[in-house]
Amino acid sequence: MPSRDRSQVYGLLLSLLLMGCAAQNTTPTQQATPPPWQSVDNDFQLEDVIKSDVHMVAEMIQREVMTQLKLITERLYRHNPDSWRASDAQSMQQQLARLFEQEHRWQFPQLGDAVGADAIYLAFDPRFKGDRVFAFAGGLGYMIMASYGGKKSFNFLFLDDWAHASSTLDPQRLYNSARNIDVAAWKLFNQRQADGQPYLHSLELEDAQVRDLFFVQSMAKMAAQQDLLARVMAQKGKRRIKHIVHFVATAFLPY
Repeated sequence: MPSRDRSQVYGLLLSLLLMGCAAQNTTPTQQATPPPWQSVDNDFQLEDVIKSDVHMVAEMIQREVMTQLKLITERLYRHNPDSWRASDAQSMQQQLARLFEQEHRWQFPQLGDAVGADAIYLAFDPRFKGDRVFAFAGGLGYMIMASYGGKKSFNFLFLDDWAHASSTLDPQRLYNSARNIDVAAWKLFNQRQADGQPYLHSLELEDAQVRDLFFVQSMAKMAAQQDLLARVMAQKGKRRIKHIVHFVATAFLPY
């Protein structure tokens, strides 16, 4: 990798580390359990030998985004405790474990096998009687992971095999996922029931007129991280991203 590209990648790594440190100041008081794709330590592993710098950046961004999604989900449950009680779970933690600690490819029987955008639509469907937080997080998780080709680890035997990397990490899909996070955020903050109450309390707590900007900041951070990786992959692969101008209230982009 040319020294210029390498310095840019290292700069991105430093930015991500700083973003991660800042996120610690806005997380819930109870530390969330690390998701299964996040290593419990930072020890060097043999598979790192066959990873390029870009792939290591991709894995770091994916971990940051998915960890942020778990924190958002946990906070939504704390603001909307009736949501998990609408499921067969015995606790909020059981629902969190189903989402973030089990292998499922983001397809869940309790959502009628609805995935991606269809799962998010359930969260704001007045006819839906299930766990709205679960539907929102499950749908968003599916779309985010789809932008990585469903993979959690990226490596190959030949470090110059860029065709392998670009076929897995498509900058357009990463860009689309960032816009889909924006759409999901708009729905979370604006979709309301017939009586004017939000389907999911986020900006304002249920029993107090207190503004909570955690969700605004966290959703924006997730979108920015996906945008960042999209630009890295586009630049490295000399590919152009088609920037789609649309209102955030419109339909989700292909994922």
